[in-house]
Amino acid sequence: MKTCTCCKMDKNKTEFGSNKTRTDGLQSWCKQCRSEYYRQNRTKILARISNNYIEHREERLSYAAQYVKDNKEMLSKKRRKYYLDHVEEYAEKHSKRYAIKRDEYIDRVKRWRRDNPDKLRSNARAWSHRRRARLVNASGSYSVSKFEELCDRANNCCLCCGKKTTLTIDHVIPLSRGGSNDIGNIQPLCLSCNCKKSDKTVDYREDVK
Repeated sequence: MKTCTCCKMDKNKTEFGSNKTRTDGLQSWCKQCRSEYYRQNRTKILARISNNYIEHREERLSYAAQYVKDNKEMLSKKRRKYYLDHVEEYAEKHSKRYAIKRDEYIDRVKRWRRDNPDKLRSNARAWSHRRRARLVNASGSYSVSKFEELCDRANNCCLCCGKKTTLTIDHVIPLSRGGSNDIGNIQPLCLSCNCKKSDKTVDYREDVK
């Protein structure tokens, strides 16, 4: 049992909310008193919360951004798990939303394809590689953003000839020879060098390490 400091009544501990800062881990007011206080002072409480948020907005945003950066992998796993646990619910919501905004979605896709031809080609190559990897039971996968990071580290130059040009995705160990589709088995080459390399295993990354 615990005595509420507001109504002075002895109540079961289950009638109190949790508060880790207190020695017993419970709020000093019971849930009923807290609920009644909030009902009577709702406008004042919301105004105080709003003002506090505005005053510390930049600090909160900075903290949130740093937390996401420090816990990126953990948050990604949690989001993935939540999605898999609610995949049917997501599918139903998406289906309803698409039915309502079908024309808007189609126009948006058309605009993106028109404004991002380079990304469209990169995505198409990534999709093609994923399909080829599935056909030969190759492990691993990569994202277009990861390949763009490789290109940035190579100063957008072909690792074979050194020319600064449009780069293509090359598997160091070809998929046909048991290579992985993971980003660790990929190097950026120009189209000409990629074709010349063909299905040989050559690691041009060693020349720039």
